[in-house]
Amino acid sequence: MRKFNYKIVVFICMAVLIIGGLFSRKLLAGFKNAVVDFIKSPDVGAFINQTDAASDEISYKGTLVDIYSLYYRLTDVRSVEKGDQFVVRMENDYLCMTENSLDASVMKEMADDCLNLKNVVQSVGAEFLYVMAPRKLYYEKTADGAYNITQKKHHDYLAELKERDIPILDLAEKMTQQNIRLEDAFFITDHHWKPETGFWAAGQIMEYLNRNQEFPYNTAITNLSNYDIKVYEDWFLGSAGKKVGRFFSPLGVDDISLITPKFETNLTVTDPNGTRTGSFNDTLIDMSHLSVRNYHKSTPYSTYSGGDYGLQVIQNNDAAESAKNIVIIRDSFGGCMTPYLSLATDTLHVIDVRHWEGTEAGKTITDYINTVKPDYVLILHSSVSPELTEF
Repeated sequence: MRKFNYKIVVFICMAVLIIGGLFSRKLLAGFKNAVVDFIKSPDVGAFINQTDAASDEISYKGTLVDIYSLYYRLTDVRSVEKGDQFVVRMENDYLCMTENSLDASVMKEMADDCLNLKNVVQSVGAEFLYVMAPRKLYYEKTADGAYNITQKKHHDYLAELKERDIPILDLAEKMTQQNIRLEDAFFITDHHWKPETGFWAAGQIMEYLNRNQEFPYNTAITNLSNYDIKVYEDWFLGSAGKKVGRFFSPLGVDDISLITPKFETNLTVTDPNGTRTGSFNDTLIDMSHLSVRNYHKSTPYSTYSGGDYGLQVIQNNDAAESAKNIVIIRDSFGGCMTPYLSLATDTLHVIDVRHWEGTEAGKTITDYINTVKPDYVLILHSSVSPELTEF
């Protein structure tokens, strides 16, 4: 019966493609190779991967991916290989993407890079803080109770940083202490945390800096009741969901919240899109990512900050005289966090190492820190990856 079902799935996939028409020669060649390989070795998973790759250039690829996801559900497939990663349906039916392990020697080099950055920061009279954001797989328990790869990288890297006396704010530990569950903090189909969690993280950072490094801020900024929250229901198919389709998880697609201040704001934001002055909504919210529901083409998470840039500078024109300047080096988890942190600063310089090349006329990140001489330099990273410490 299982073999028969496989043939039916293959037939349906091919029928949809043929009915669609308008193939290019490259596209036809890709499907031909997939069929030939399947005849030689009837591996449905390999066939799906090949047809998926071949269909990259057609407009209805998202529909095909969703059809594949029905096959996965019917056959109870819980792990699908995508490139050098696997998309996994966890026990709670949330989707995550696996990570590769990292050599201890690489972690030591990364920690040394952070120590060198800390020394630069201290040389300009600023305070330094490393903020570790948890990833979904951090909360996945193994059968034998041992650390999984994500947990091991998280703890091993923090241990290396502690050896070098680098101040750390471990948000995974804070979430555990405050009984914040994975289901409360993360999207179903995306690897990122929800905007509500990004808002919470901004508050945790402000509180830590205030308590340990004399950072002044108005606590009203961290009170969610001072914000309007509009929920877009069933609006978002995240990066993991886009890889395996809408129906891979029985929980379906995600809601996403738009969290905006009820109070007046006046910001000037400069990034690759130019310079704009206005309210929080006018400068840090990009509604083009949220205005139309398109599961496979749009990225509603990028509504916050507009996406990832090498450099985005946020000046708070209503800042108090005591407000401080911060440079924050962040990955994509910071996208829905830095807008709220900016409300407590005079100027927030937001840097993404992955997109820095070509920014600021060839300056290194350490050159930039020496130029702007901030009061604080923070790192907010969710991933333990050597590409993120190329300062």
